[in-house]
Amino acid sequence: MHKDPLIPGEAYHIYNRANGSENLFREPDNYRYFMTKLVERTHPVLKILAWCLMPNHFHLLIRLKDEGTIMQYNKDQDGTQSISSTIKNLSMENQAGFIVHRQLSKLMIGYAKAYNKKYKRRGSLLQQNTKRKLIDNEAYLRRVCLYIHFNPVHHGFVKHPEHWSYSSYEDYIYDYTSFIEKTELLSSFGGRSSFKDAHHQYSKAITSSSIHHS
Repeated sequence: MHKDPLIPGEAYHIYNRANGSENLFREPDNYRYFMTKLVERTHPVLKILAWCLMPNHFHLLIRLKDEGTIMQYNKDQDGTQSISSTIKNLSMENQAGFIVHRQLSKLMIGYAKAYNKKYKRRGSLLQQNTKRKLIDNEAYLRRVCLYIHFNPVHHGFVKHPEHWSYSSYEDYIYDYTSFIEKTELLSSFGGRSSFKDAHHQYSKAITSSSIHHS
């Protein structure tokens, strides 16, 4: 278990990558499968605010649901998701954080097993510890959102995030119906128009920076 338990109600930047020079996603079905399992495993315990899948890594911006919701989800699993004896003495908050950590771990393990079976490979696929950073203020929340949406641009896959199929960018821009929770980020940016403008300004800043360093 991570030395710093996840905290119910808090937002986090979650990210991980493939081991060595391998890819996590080789074809479109891989991306779709990962997102399907992400929603199945984590929707009861967290909100997905933004996401981006790259060939060899991924980024998620999430907010954990409240302690009561997480503990009720665990209770509703008919004992199949019981709290292990090693954490029974933890506070209720830390138990809830462990439940979310467990769901994320099951996502990673399950995806790796399916990937290995599909491509007849063996061994670990992802780096051992999925990284996470606590988002402790609104400005940081917006910066992480921009960073995630522009990740394909940073890595040279596309010129604009709209041209990358595997992120939440278009869900926001075109208000598509999806599994992500859009209200929080749209409110933080000041509405959809301001959200678009912030992305436009970020794009201009990236372009200007690349010109000055060329």
